[in-house]
Amino acid sequence: MGPCLGRNDHQSEQQKGIPNIGNTCYMNSVIQVLAATPNFLANLDSVKQAELIALKNFIQGVKLRYPSSSLSILANDFKNQISQAHPIFQGSRENDAKELFAIILSILGEEETVTNPFNIVFKRSFKCEEKNHIAYSEEKSNLIIIPKGASIENHLKNMDSEKKFWGDNQLYCEKCKKTKDITMKTERIELPEILVLYTPKDGNSKNNTKCLNEVILEQKSYILYAVICYNSWPRHYYAYTRISEKSWRKYNDDRTSESNSLPEKNAYLLFYKSNY
Repeated sequence: MGPCLGRNDHQSEQQKGIPNIGNTCYMNSVIQVLAATPNFLANLDSVKQAELIALKNFIQGVKLRYPSSSLSILANDFKNQISQAHPIFQGSRENDAKELFAIILSILGEEETVTNPFNIVFKRSFKCEEKNHIAYSEEKSNLIIIPKGASIENHLKNMDSEKKFWGDNQLYCEKCKKTKDITMKTERIELPEILVLYTPKDGNSKNNTKCLNEVILEQKSYILYAVICYNSWPRHYYAYTRISEKSWRKYNDDRTSESNSLPEKNAYLLFYKSNY
């Protein structure tokens, strides 16, 4: 894990807005958040893969406020590099910000010298209620899903509670070689430097998840520093990054503005940094 990030370690400079080169609001929002992520650009210094080199150049251009014409070139280069291995990003159709974020981190994971600050590890036990067999598993992820209708605070607080997979929801028991009533418990969570919360879309309805300025997971405090929002109609992504204790910068493609608050709706991906 990298250096600790204090409460007042905010993004002080204004990043450059990014031109939309054809339904690329999803990409622009992800790039703005990664540019605002502490130490992320420095973490790319030694990358070797073409996609990550293009990503590094793109983020650097945003942070150094390159002219819009130069940012359009960097945006096209990054999109073309990603599209070669992931054809879903070819053309000008609208894509998903979470999917692009996940692919970037997947490519990052192939670099031996690069640390993934978003990596979170869940260590769980699975108990067979009939025979008392206990199996253990380790699951790695780059985000935590907040179920529809759940509050962030309650969901994080109850992540280590038992979940029963009984009756119609039975799981497979390796020792019994058949489905059984299984009780699952999260025994331990290896915490990330950057905590990402994901609130899934629900068709064309509004996402009413409230953005909390601070969250607690496993007694560790995290402070909100960036949000990607999704508007269902007209479909559009935009981002916010923190610029001071009480002010935010909104990035709507190449248009930027300052705000004293976050939107009450449409939060899609929330990014928190370690608060010590």
